Amino acid sequence: MGAAGAASKKPPAIEAVPLSHAVSQRFTRKREDCFSAVQNGKYAAYAVFDGHSGRQTALSLSQDMCHALLSSDRPLDRAAVTSTFWRFDAEIGMGMRTLAPAAAVTAAVTAAVTTAASAASTGDAPAAATAALVAADVARKPEAAAPAPVRAAATADGTDGEAGDGGGHKSQEADPAHMEELNELVLDGATATVLLIEQGEDSMKCMLAWCGDSTAVVFGIPKGEILHTTTDHNPDLEAEIKMAETIAQVRSMMHELRAKQAHGAPATEHELEEKERGGERPPLWKEIASCLAELRGHTPAEEEIDLVLRALCRESLIERLLPDGAEVRRNFLQRRRIPQQDSKAPLVIATLDDYLSPYYYDLQMTRSICDWRGPSLVLPHPQFLEFEVPSGSRQRVVIASDGLWDVIQHSTAAYCACSKRKCEQAADLLAQIAQGEYMTRGVSSSGPTAHPVGDDVTVMVVDLNPSLMPWPASSACCTLL
Repeated sequence: MGAAGAASKKPPAIEAVPLSHAVSQRFTRKREDCFSAVQNGKYAAYAVFDGHSGRQTALSLSQDMCHALLSSDRPLDRAAVTSTFWRFDAEIGMGMRTLAPAAAVTAAVTAAVTTAASAASTGDAPAAATAALVAADVARKPEAAAPAPVRAAATADGTDGEAGDGGGHKSQEADPAHMEELNELVLDGATATVLLIEQGEDSMKCMLAWCGDSTAVVFGIPKGEILHTTTDHNPDLEAEIKMAETIAQVRSMMHELRAKQAHGAPATEHELEEKERGGERPPLWKEIASCLAELRGHTPAEEEIDLVLRALCRESLIERLLPDGAEVRRNFLQRRRIPQQDSKAPLVIATLDDYLSPYYYDLQMTRSICDWRGPSLVLPHPQFLEFEVPSGSRQRVVIASDGLWDVIQHSTAAYCACSKRKCEQAADLLAQIAQGEYMTRGVSSSGPTAHPVGDDVTVMVVDLNPSLMPWPASSACCTLL
């Protein structure tokens, strides 16, 4: 065979390595944790969703988000993943919280999704946000009268049952009572932590995308060293507060700009330059860029402009769709307050700090999906962490709701996760330790319906073993056994 013939040979198809994972859960009365696991050829997605003030959002995400992420032409592309997070926030809000017929909402969401997908392919994030506003107008037609239905849950055997998946799908099952809940107005939200995997010939590319405080930790095997960990999104982080304050400042500056334009005040030199510059960007995008430039003293990055545009469009969308007179909190910077004050304000994201204290923490996170009755600056904007598992190495990822991390240190989780050969054993061990810790604090009731005081616990363990290496003869030993 000649050189030309040899060069025309196609590279051999990559044979996907079967991935091992397991989930273990312990519930309180809330039952707000959900999960999803999907493998489609060389791609896979594993996720944990922790609901607050309800489980509707978390359950909806567990049914559809991983499928949506893997259906993209670029499953591990940051722009595509970001668009999916924001799209699900808009879809859940429009599809479940508006009094619109199913057909109208479906058409509106389809239009938004189509535009968002087209925008993502060209990197035009503002177009996706604008599409959500257009879809909202469609959904709010006068004839609207009923909520949109939600897709059925996984089948009893844990698989999705749809042809062409190319892999298994496991997610939280939805019983009829929960499906009935999903057809009512949703007042809750959820965290989302997703592990995306792309298998190569002898390695694995991995991406963690998350918003909220369902932490993921990557451990090395056999030593159990902590290689990577996500950062919880809460008001203690200076970067999170700065992001929220920037959006609020831009909002205020744009309101002043609108008032000035309404009274016929002359435009500033900077504004005139922006008008003369023209370009393909929508006027709103350029106005935001101008405000950010004034705040920063230099030209802002396009990613920051896109984020502010998405946030302001989302806020406008929420105000349009929520019923008239609905109470919406804008400020989340106040960490502690007396319960008797502002008692009508919805506490969408709240946990007790001390049962005997007259004070309690208000907001616990700065990013989550939905939460349309919460502060509008709690955004569904994901943060990313990318890493690679090279040939000849093995790693293990633990993704868990805060019910685990509130009572277990990362170092303890490392020993426990890496001391068990099977993912099922590791997940069960971690969940059992958390449950035991909560049980020492007491139970919420007695008898067969007793539940531990504390939080729901969901632990997902995923093995990353591209070379199919055998389990080491000796590995980390859990000191709690």
